[in-house]
Amino acid sequence: MGISSAYLSSNTSVQLGIGFTILAIRIASGTTHVFHSDLTQTRVCYLGSGKVRVEVDGEPEFIIGVQGVWKIRPGVRCEVKNWAYVDAMLHVTVTTLPT
Repeated sequence: MGISSAYLSSNTSVQLGIGFTILAIRIASGTTHVFHSDLTQTRVCYLGSGKVRVEVDGEPEFIIGVQGVWKIRPGVRCEVKNWAYVDAMLHVTVTTLPT
């Protein structure tokens, strides 16, 4: 299966299998994307472009650049802040526990 960048950049999630999805999120300059706490999801984030500040569940904020990766565990809230002058493109792989 191939998925085009144009399709992914429409902020549509793509289910690749049972409990396994991917999505791309464009974070405009000067804005923040919030991943709300979800007890059923583990999210792995990969920064495709840009530079962002990340705060995971109240821990100290860190800066991450292109090709940086971080994990959001189930039940954890995460804020991704784009303070740079260019948009950031974030790719997210989500695994969901069966209910």
